[in-house]
Amino acid sequence: MIEIKNIVKSFNDLKVLKDISLNVNQGQKVAIIGPSGSGKSTLLRLMNGLETPDEGKVLFESKDIFESKFSLNTHRQEVGMIFQQFNLFDHLNVLENCNIGQEKVLKRSKKEATEVSLHFLDKVDMKDFAKANVNMLSGGQKQRVAIARALAMNPKVLLFDEPTSALDPQMVQEVLEVIEELAQSGLTMVIVTHEMQFAFDVADIIYFMKDGQIVEYDSPTNLLANPQKEATVQFLSKFLK
Repeated sequence: MIEIKNIVKSFNDLKVLKDISLNVNQGQKVAIIGPSGSGKSTLLRLMNGLETPDEGKVLFESKDIFESKFSLNTHRQEVGMIFQQFNLFDHLNVLENCNIGQEKVLKRSKKEATEVSLHFLDKVDMKDFAKANVNMLSGGQKQRVAIARALAMNPKVLLFDEPTSALDPQMVQEVLEVIEELAQSGLTMVIVTHEMQFAFDVADIIYFMKDGQIVEYDSPTNLLANPQKEATVQFLSKFLK
């Protein structure tokens, strides 16, 4: 579904991604792990079209998303993104946050959008908060609303950019459980995370990144049992402890 081909990306003089290539297949759960500053979030933002590459291509269903004829607005509907900081609209209540994209982008009626929103709010155990002001919610609740909002757009792929990094420790598990349930539903997902146990439990394949490069990738079982690179061994040793 997504092909990253020889991507290079710099911010000023800092080269953040150095000739990155990877594929995401339909139904696959891909986890991207690695130390902070390794380029993981930038790679995810490129998949969604929020950053543009200096070199290389990002293909979605074999189409270059940065070609002039390609609609990035349509792309972002089909490739939804869950951010670290939730990105909810503070002036709208929970239901309105979930409806607005459907009404503006998908041109659904308010009635249809509401039905879809309530369905997905129920899925993430937030239906009872439909009329609540988002400013009154905990971090974990906000993230669950953000997930429901993304699902309401019927995406083909969901991207998670460290979805638990802004949460208090006691709220992390509730969000991880929601994502794990989604993973079991067959949705294609790419997850950048520091939650190592979660990554190894949920992913079909794990990419380990460091210093803007993919050091190695493999199934969770193989990567844990037999990492090939010294950098991977050192990174995983901290996790295994």
